[in-house]
Amino acid sequence: MSLLLLGGTGDARQLADSLHRRGVPLVYSIAGLVDRPRLECPVISGGFRQFGGLQRYLSSQRISAVLDATHPFAQQISDSAAAAARSLAIPCWRLLRPRWMPQAGDDWRLYRDWPTLLPALARHCRPLITVGQPPADVLAQLHAAAPHQRQWFRAATAARTSLPSSAQWIVDRGPFSADDELALLRRHRIDALVSKHSGGTATAAKLRAARALGLPVYLLTRPPLEPVDREFFCIDHCVDHVQRHYQ
Repeated sequence: MSLLLLGGTGDARQLADSLHRRGVPLVYSIAGLVDRPRLECPVISGGFRQFGGLQRYLSSQRISAVLDATHPFAQQISDSAAAAARSLAIPCWRLLRPRWMPQAGDDWRLYRDWPTLLPALARHCRPLITVGQPPADVLAQLHAAAPHQRQWFRAATAARTSLPSSAQWIVDRGPFSADDELALLRRHRIDALVSKHSGGTATAAKLRAARALGLPVYLLTRPPLEPVDREFFCIDHCVDHVQRHYQ
């Protein structure tokens, strides 16, 4: 009886290493959008359609619990995991990144989705957009709403859709330092920052850099997720709980 750890983040890889060292039998799953991690435990890549769906995989592989450590905006897999575990009456836990909290000098503007964010962003000329892979329709809407803009997009992998001529793609992966983020913003004369309100420490330096330069930060708020049996905001607490379950 094994644990299925849904990963794809730095926190998830740390979890996998810690749980493996403590003797917890686990399988690590990654969507396949980033490099396959080097872990001591079995790793599956590319989702669960190859196994007939998540619920069938959990049942056929005798998975006894699910730990969701995906990105806070990976709503589809998070909701699917909660529903599949509930249908099989096995525990589903979730590791969540602590939310970012605004500090003195921050100029944060919160939006629930792209249609509400894009018109507000149109007033700027040189935004840096750090949201991973933006949907193709968002790129088209952005160009239509602000044809005057020059945009920079940063993500951990190369662009999967064609970019408008006004856009430049930056391939880079955190964690980032505040000095490097300041240098990036100054080099491209960025006048606004766009991010998902994902939390955690790996990419928080961009917020400090924006604060230092007095730049507005446009944040997409986290989507609501299906409830699970227990949520954790600390890796150590999560590891302790899972280890006790498998003792």
